[in-house]
Amino acid sequence: MTGSSPETLLDALRASFAASLRAPDGVAPPAALLWTDADGHWKPLLPALMKALPQLYLLGPYAPEERQGPVILT
Repeated sequence: MTGSSPETLLDALRASFAASLRAPDGVAPPAALLWTDADGHWKPLLPALMKALPQLYLLGPYAPEERQGPVILT
C-alpha cells in the first residue's frame, strides 16, 4: 500500500479493523470485534476476507480448520 489512502477494499478493511482494535495507553485492547451483517450482504466476500485477514474468525458451527465456531458463554 502506498500513500495514506487504501488501494483496495481489503486494504481499507484491514486498516479499519486494526484501528478499531487499538486501545489508548493504560487500557486493555479489545479481545474481539463483532461485525454484524444480519442480511448477509458480506457473505459472498468471506472467502477473500478470510484469506486476507488471518485474525478473522466466524461464529457458527464448530469447524476449527475453517476458523469458525460457536460463541462461548460464561
